[in-house]
Amino acid sequence: MSKNNNFVKEKIERSSIKGKASEKVIICSGKPKSKKDSIHFGVEFLRKYNSWGFYNIKESLDYFALYVTKPISKIKYFAEIENIIDPADEESIVENYEEYPNYGKGKKLIILKNIKKLKDPIICKKFGIQSIKYVSLKEFKEAETTLDLYGWVSSSDSNSIDTK
Repeated sequence: MSKNNNFVKEKIERSSIKGKASEKVIICSGKPKSKKDSIHFGVEFLRKYNSWGFYNIKESLDYFALYVTKPISKIKYFAEIENIIDPADEESIVENYEEYPNYGKGKKLIILKNIKKLKDPIICKKFGIQSIKYVSLKEFKEAETTLDLYGWVSSSDSNSIDTK
């Protein structure tokens, strides 16, 4: 695996994503820009390593999406998951992974392929993605706002949970 020198070559609409409705998407959050001399938790990590980490993952996942925090406040990137590995694995290109504040023993690195920017990003309404969120590909493709991903009614008149 090599560093990603051609970050986001393609933009897509969510409706064009191929896959089974039941396939799983992990949504993570990251900063649009990282602090000086740091790529922790930011889009730069995604760009540099074509990966995302570090999480306790115990299930099979198919896709990855990145919610970019303020001031962007949108789910802006989408990718297929190529592999989920230990950061110490020889396939990993993440340098000094032990120094990342979110690294911990047993946490995994998500190796991505075909990272794309969404032409129709999922916008933040009321609140964004604070930690990881798992949804089906169907839910991801149909969501208009972050509230839809949590099953909340997006009407301005209500903050109640949709129990349909």
